[in-house]
Amino acid sequence: MQNTIVRKDKTKNITSRRRYPLLPDIKILLKEMSAKQKENEKLFGACYNYTDYIFVKADGSPYYPSYPTHELQKVLKKYNLPHIRWHDLRHSTASMLIEKGWHMKDISEWLGHSDIGTTMNIYGHISMEHKKELGNSLSGILDE
Repeated sequence: MQNTIVRKDKTKNITSRRRYPLLPDIKILLKEMSAKQKENEKLFGACYNYTDYIFVKADGSPYYPSYPTHELQKVLKKYNLPHIRWHDLRHSTASMLIEKGWHMKDISEWLGHSDIGTTMNIYGHISMEHKKELGNSLSGILDE
């Protein structure tokens, strides 16, 4: 049995196709990656694999789809952090945006949900710290 790399050229649905602004930190990172890839092209010469992918191995070949998952687990283990999945980072992002005061509709669009109800039902939980803040804001309300 031969190993093959699976690639997808389409997203799950139309709302999965979305654009995000290029943040300054990410722009710097991408420029650094591009410079490193140009160095690798010279180093590998005719053996360099040219692809349309941004994130590639030193020789230009694409990573296996499981590579990010394995690398995430290695980092978590190295720093003695609890096990999480890539999708859990999506939940964390949604929770942080809620706590930063983003409107639920904006969070829904950022996550690519076609229905705000999906966002509210799946990601609409708040932290205990935020619950304490909400509770404290109610303190003395009956005295007003």
